[in-house]
Amino acid sequence: MKIVLDWYELLLWFLYLFTGLGFLYFYKIFNNFKNNHLISGYLLKCFGGLFLALIYVYYYPGGDTTLYYFSTKQFINILYENPKLFFDLLLCDPKEATELLSLNKYYIYFSNSDEEWFMLKISSFFCLMGFNSYLGMTYFFSILSLIGSLQIYKIFNQIILEKSRQIFYIVFLIPSVLIWGSGVLKDTFTLFGFNMMCFYLFEFIIRRKFSFLKLIFFISFSYLVFNLKAYIVFCFLPWIMITLFLYVVKRNNNPIAKFLIIPYLFILLFTISYFGTSNLLESSSDYKSKQLMKKVEGFQKWHNHLGGSFYDLGVKEFTPIGIISKAHLAINVSLFRPYLWESKTFLIMLNSIESLILLIFTIFVLMKTKMNVFGIIFNSPYLFGGFIFCLIFAFTIGITSYNFGALSRFKIPLLSNYIFILYYGYVTYKNEKLNGIRN
Repeated sequence: MKIVLDWYELLLWFLYLFTGLGFLYFYKIFNNFKNNHLISGYLLKCFGGLFLALIYVYYYPGGDTTLYYFSTKQFINILYENPKLFFDLLLCDPKEATELLSLNKYYIYFSNSDEEWFMLKISSFFCLMGFNSYLGMTYFFSILSLIGSLQIYKIFNQIILEKSRQIFYIVFLIPSVLIWGSGVLKDTFTLFGFNMMCFYLFEFIIRRKFSFLKLIFFISFSYLVFNLKAYIVFCFLPWIMITLFLYVVKRNNNPIAKFLIIPYLFILLFTISYFGTSNLLESSSDYKSKQLMKKVEGFQKWHNHLGGSFYDLGVKEFTPIGIISKAHLAINVSLFRPYLWESKTFLIMLNSIESLILLIFTIFVLMKTKMNVFGIIFNSPYLFGGFIFCLIFAFTIGITSYNFGALSRFKIPLLSNYIFILYYGYVTYKNEKLNGIRN
């Protein structure tokens, strides 16, 4: 199964590109935007999506993207031929859908698991807008990615003022995020949903702009992410609880009240977080503790069998203690590997260069701030919660991926946040030093 591009695909993509460019140009004028970051971000996302599309056409034919596209086309064809069946399928789970498709003599390639079926259903609307075109579908995935990225761009600009150019680089110019988060992959949807979750968390707790409508949006985006990659939501829960806890403590200036309220608030938030996570884990068969241990072991054995870009963390006992004992290695592999000498393909080489730059940047910030970056981050409830999320998330994907190629896609939700948090610590330390607060 291979995607073949023709002149119609390219013509349609460029038509969408220039139409969107014209719209954004007038939007920028009418809203008095003072920089070109909106248009630059749009172009980067579109060409990032195009680059990924071309990778799956010419460099790596096949893969998830190809299956998603052909499966979605099959699903849209059902809409044209049997609209009633199409809308019935939208309300079905994978097992019911398989029976219904078989009964009506239809077949869809990629629709067996809950995640695949959910991805297929939401992707169908993008395929429809793209006129069943691979590049047309890619364009609308890129737009979705742009919308999510603009939200964290807004957040970061509210946290650090007058650094919009540097923040633009952090949000839009990280190669892994730009490529893997802009095309026809689950990662584009999860990155979009995750960025929206971050935006509304900031709105609710830090800006104190709560509304019932925003809560519905937050729940909807969480539902989107949960149905595609539930572990992202599990990792996000501590961010919510830590941010809320530190924010309440920080706003209360009465030391006696702090002494009385902190233990109770901590116990309350810990209880909510624990039982909330437990209920979510039990509601998802793939993430129950026993299945999770087997899944981690299966990932290691499978990728070890495949070879290639496989890595090994040395996990011998697939128990909670055995896995947690490798947390430092899992975090390291997610953030700073593959190393240059571990690269066996062109794409892994690019990823290793990105990881090396991230390692150098981390060391630079730690040295320049004399390790004070952690204290600075702790004073910001939202960013400290985000930093803990980055560590938990890095551990989660590092211990389950066992493949550098997959890892480069899985880690995109943490990259912009991790880099920005370190950058915030560096800028804050520098400003405090200039103002004589620090020596």
